[in-house]
Amino acid sequence: MATTEQNSVQSIERTTAIMKVIVASRYVGAIKEHLQKKRRTEVADLLRKESLRITENLTVNNQKNRFDSSQLKSTGGNKAA
Repeated sequence: MATTEQNSVQSIERTTAIMKVIVASRYVGAIKEHLQKKRRTEVADLLRKESLRITENLTVNNQKNRFDSSQLKSTGGNKAA
């Protein structure tokens, strides 16, 4: 009778261990998914910021070029000092 009880206890322990592994792997999977989403969001934010910075630089350069061009026209081709 002791062996039947031992077998039952061992079976329950094995089942419990398997269930713990399954739960742990799901938890790890959820963490991985969360980190991937977070990374994608961070990358998207960085791309947006960089795009905005480039757009601002282009706008400033464009305005500067227009100003330089108008200076050239008003001075007859010589750039004002």
